[in-house]
Amino acid sequence: MSAPNKLVTERISKCVNSVFEFINPYVIDLANGKELFEKESAATFVAKIGEPFGIKFDENIVKYVDKAGNKDIKSTLDLCFFSLLEVVQKAGQFSHKNFGGWTPVLALDPLLKSTNDNKELNQFVIYLDRSLIFSLPDEEQD
Repeated sequence: MSAPNKLVTERISKCVNSVFEFINPYVIDLANGKELFEKESAATFVAKIGEPFGIKFDENIVKYVDKAGNKDIKSTLDLCFFSLLEVVQKAGQFSHKNFGGWTPVLALDPLLKSTNDNKELNQFVIYLDRSLIFSLPDEEQD
């Protein structure tokens, strides 16, 4: 039920890199003026974000972001990233006796901070949230 912190941290870091590798082409395409979500919906894109962690986000996640009014949740990506953190923390509590200071959570730091530090990613976040809200049925946009 337990593994050395170093191995778990390396595994989580690989998952974080996979998330960035999945998202980055979309960010680049938007920066280059391309129209996104023509071949797949924004909701389908969101559902795939957690795949490296073995998680599939429900397509309705935007409803939570749109209605929650939670100051910590600024965007759909923030909610996804903090959900990944929650899963890692819960797994750590379950599988490690001395949970305090469990270092693999630090492997998620670049993901959690990315939406604050990257201008192009911030523009993508706004575009993604608008695409998701626009795709909601009219009665759910209120």
